[in-house]
Amino acid sequence: MSYYFSKTLSYDFDEAVQSTMKVLKKADFSIVTGIDVRNTLKQKLGVGFRSYRILGACNPRMAHEAIDRSGRWRRYPTRP
Repeated sequence: MSYYFSKTLSYDFDEAVQSTMKVLKKADFSIVTGIDVRNTLKQKLGVGFRSYRILGACNPRMAHEAIDRSGRWRRYPTRP
């Protein structure tokens, strides 16, 4: 059982991140957080790691609707 979505791209890492952010913006998502895992592991643990970025994206309209309907936030939906 897989716990993630993946897509193979013909971009280098930085181009893939920029492309992803551009597509999310077109879909009315904002990047509300970003974690550079490679740098974080280097700083905190002193270990090397491949380029890896976690982007936290939010569509304000969808978030408002979900919270408004449920009265509280129950889970974080994930979409690639």
